[in-house]
Amino acid sequence: MPMSTESSATLPLGGGTATTLRQRNSSAVLDIVRRSSAPLRVAEIAQAASLSRPTVETVAEGLLDQAWLLLADADDAGAPSVGRPARLYRFNERAGFVLGVDVGAHSVTVAIADLRGGIVATERHRVGPELPAAERLAATAEVIGALIAHTGIDRGSILSMTVGTPGTVSPATDRVGLSPGMPGWPEVDVVAALASSVDCSIELENDANLAAVGERARGVGGGCADMVFLLLGERLGAGIIANDALVRGRNGAAGELGYIPVGGAAHRDPRFGPLESRVNASALVRMGARAAAEHPESALAASAPLTAGDVTMAATRGDAHASALVRRLARRIARGIAPTLLTLNPDMLVVGGGVSLAGEVLRSALATAIEKVVLYPPEIRLSALGDEAVVLGAVTQSLDRVEADVLARVSA
Repeated sequence: MPMSTESSATLPLGGGTATTLRQRNSSAVLDIVRRSSAPLRVAEIAQAASLSRPTVETVAEGLLDQAWLLLADADDAGAPSVGRPARLYRFNERAGFVLGVDVGAHSVTVAIADLRGGIVATERHRVGPELPAAERLAATAEVIGALIAHTGIDRGSILSMTVGTPGTVSPATDRVGLSPGMPGWPEVDVVAALASSVDCSIELENDANLAAVGERARGVGGGCADMVFLLLGERLGAGIIANDALVRGRNGAAGELGYIPVGGAAHRDPRFGPLESRVNASALVRMGARAAAEHPESALAASAPLTAGDVTMAATRGDAHASALVRRLARRIARGIAPTLLTLNPDMLVVGGGVSLAGEVLRSALATAIEKVVLYPPEIRLSALGDEAVVLGAVTQSLDRVEADVLARVSA
């Protein structure tokens, strides 16, 4: 490789060998081309990377040989057709792929994406909440295998997989610590059990954490540096992003807001935390059933058996009694999560999960209630990703790992 003409400022701190310099230059060129929406000429890459043209030419050809880059047509960049066309390089987003997996109580969802995050395909498989852990793992492996086979993607080109799960996930052991909603789940090693499904690194993460990551990357979060994502369904959990970083806690239990002590939960179902038992889907159904009995004219009385979806749907359609229940629920949530909001002082609170289908009725009620209990109320938004938030967060986390562990170490 020709000697680089860059100044010593491009060397790693403390000096560096030709190998480390080559890797740094390769990573810089690859990163610039990958982040560009249009193909780039050598001169454009050299200017952006502060590298010499000969160095960029050498590196780009090496990345082309390794299939990280592709040559683009001049038409793709709007280049003039007069004279000898310049070589244009674009990132090969299909040089590898990542997987995102959401293993929930009621379903297993798997998405495969290219290296720009474009979703290639998604597969969802329904499972029962009482399914034994071994069968849940088998179902997950089956969905992963089926999706890979369906897309025709070489298993060896999958570079990272992230698996989302309810419950606490210990950062030290990468295993589930507590997961009351999924029988036997803490007793199995999810990562080890799924290792035979792929030939890449696997990361296990709490589902609410991944929902926060997904919403921040692809939804209403918009890169927000301080955000709380409230995952509100049959369970209650939160994904917390503070100072641009995901907060996990020592045991992976940061954001387990369902366990906040509240009044009125003395006779709760032991599977649920105190606050969780007062604001989850089951609580909404109980409230709805009482309202239906007291107000037979309500739309709530027309559904038997009543579900949380019936209540949220009736609220969005303007049923006065259903709307009143959602507002009551919002007040309970606001009082319960107030200490968290006061501690973190986030810019935004995003509400997702099944109960969030109450839509604007819930959002506005929650905004009103939170204003009364915190000093600086965050902006409150409804999730834009719905039940895809966790799996898309898993894809995003997989891409982040590939960027740090693979693309940053490429050497051409």
